[in-house]
Amino acid sequence: MLRFQPAFEDISPRIADDPHLIRLFRTALFAVKEEDAVLARAVSQAPPEYSAFYASENRGLGSWVFETDIIHSIYKAWLALVPVSWEKRNPEEPGRIELVVYRPDGAGFVPELICEAKWWMDSCDATATALEADFAMMERWTSEVQKRVLIGLWY
Repeated sequence: MLRFQPAFEDISPRIADDPHLIRLFRTALFAVKEEDAVLARAVSQAPPEYSAFYASENRGLGSWVFETDIIHSIYKAWLALVPVSWEKRNPEEPGRIELVVYRPDGAGFVPELICEAKWWMDSCDATATALEADFAMMERWTSEVQKRVLIGLWY
């Protein structure tokens, strides 16, 4: 797990020896932080008479943006680093995987990493069910991948 808080970054021992994965997820964190800053700038440019309205509404990406929009920000950031697909259909299964990272393999590209994202607003039964569905979809990915990652978006 790679977590970012304003004061620290925590890297799980499970990925500490994988500089490629750490770089990808640091880039993802930067992209999300930049997208949040873009939203804050847009709100700050509203006319002064709207400031009271936006003060109660401006809670950043967590409350205003769907997970797909955040994943799109990560996708754009990863384009320069790796071959990546966004909303890729899971071979022979219904549903789409939100991000699939590939590696070159002779004549083509082979999936190396799959990522699903999920808003995690609380620990209720509905959240647990949604998380289980994402885990199950990643387990059903038919080709071999080295890593399967759930990106938890805390709200």
